[in-house]
Amino acid sequence: MSDVISQVKAMLTDAKGELTQAAIARESGLSEAVLSALLAGIYGNTVSKDTVARHESKLRRWLSTRARAAEAQRRVGHKKPVWQPLPTANNIMEVLQMAQTLCRWGMVYEGAGVGKTVTAEHYKAEGTNVWILTACPFRNSETAVLQSLMKVLGQEFAHRTRAEMSEVIEAKFKGSKGLLIIDEAQYYSDRVLNGIRILAEGRVGVVLLGNDVVRTRMSAIRTLSDMNPVWSRVISPLRIFTAGPADIVQYLNAWGITDKDIIREAKRVIPTSTGALRSLESAVMRGLSLADVDNEPLSLAHFKEAWRMLELMKAEAPQ
Repeated sequence: MSDVISQVKAMLTDAKGELTQAAIARESGLSEAVLSALLAGIYGNTVSKDTVARHESKLRRWLSTRARAAEAQRRVGHKKPVWQPLPTANNIMEVLQMAQTLCRWGMVYEGAGVGKTVTAEHYKAEGTNVWILTACPFRNSETAVLQSLMKVLGQEFAHRTRAEMSEVIEAKFKGSKGLLIIDEAQYYSDRVLNGIRILAEGRVGVVLLGNDVVRTRMSAIRTLSDMNPVWSRVISPLRIFTAGPADIVQYLNAWGITDKDIIREAKRVIPTSTGALRSLESAVMRGLSLADVDNEPLSLAHFKEAWRMLELMKAEAPQ
């Protein structure tokens, strides 16, 4: 057995189920079948030594990449906090709950990096019959949206017409008392949203997450008549401009940061940033890394330098 195979097997044993062969295969670029055969020591019986060497080389690169990632995490010194019940997150949760309970529509829009997607994922993990459909400008045709929705619902869509997919979706929704969350909803056309309205009507609630375009379409003259059937069903619209002071304090506390000077500085810069809590997370991680290099606890100076570096990077990005 080669050294690289021994290392991979040892990592699987030490991970105690937190790392799987399927995950290693995806991350290393190998098929699960090939990886399984390599670990079992039988792959070399049917292929050349050169082929085995190429596959082992991929595993060697994977081990190296994983080691670098572990070192970066060690330098940061903290694990990224899981979902936190921040005030803004709780407000988003209320919109989701109301839409599901009343089988109506809700909207959460505008603020970037305020936790819309993370909160939706938490709500899905904690609830039943909650589906998240992420809109994409590359998959916004009517057929593509139906296929994406079928996939989210765990239904087979190959060789099915749009009419057939619509019937399957309606049947899946019926009686589920579920909630369909459409993330990045600004990428769906009025026709697509109306189609989803018809599929969901009286069956599930729907919540749109997205930027301000989601809201401005409500009053756009060119779409007003087409979209009135959708907007008239929205009973809980929530506009979020940015993360509030309480969000910032609680989020920093989740990282174990209670330094009053750092908190004061974060409350000063984050509300005017374009990424809110996402930018704060980047600043904290970069600041912790800088502090590790200095072999010191995170200080205001580290946080300010991390923020300066992030702002400099944004300023130098191509427009």
